[in-house]
Formats: sequence, structure tokens, C-alpha cells
Amino acid sequence: GFVEASLTHGEENGRSRWPEEYAQLARLGMENLDAIERTIAELGLDVQWERTGELDVATEPHQLAWLEGTRPADGDADVEAA
Repeated sequence: GFVEASLTHGEENGRSRWPEEYAQLARLGMENLDAIERTIAELGLDVQWERTGELDVATEPHQLAWLEGTRPADGDADVEAA
């Protein structure tokens, strides 16, 4: 399974629906993820917790335009069209 910090089902969705509150929602999402990690450690749970980042994948050609729009400003992303 997986968990992520987003409380809004993604940054784009959160910014479009709650533009005034998004910064707070993003902060709360990170605090929530941090609390999950702390709880796992405090309880000594053997859950193979890894904080590895995120990966966005287009599985259909029509999703490529959206994926291109999520590329970081520094261009540090690998996007390969199949």
C-alpha cells in the first residue's frame, strides 16, 4: 500500500478548489504524514515504511498533456511517450 501527504487528491485539484486555503492544506498534509511516520516508530511497527517520493505515470496517450504540465520548473523530470 501507500500513503501520501495530499489531503486534496493532488496539488492541481487542491489549488483549483481551495486556492486561499491550499498552503495550509499542504502544510497539514505534511504534518499528517509526519505523524503517521512518528506513530509507526513509536509503536515499533514492522511495516517497511519508506519515504520515497512520488511518481506520476501516464497510462493512456490522452494523459500525456496533463503529465507534461506537472513537470518541475527546473525540468528535472523524465517524461517518455510510448
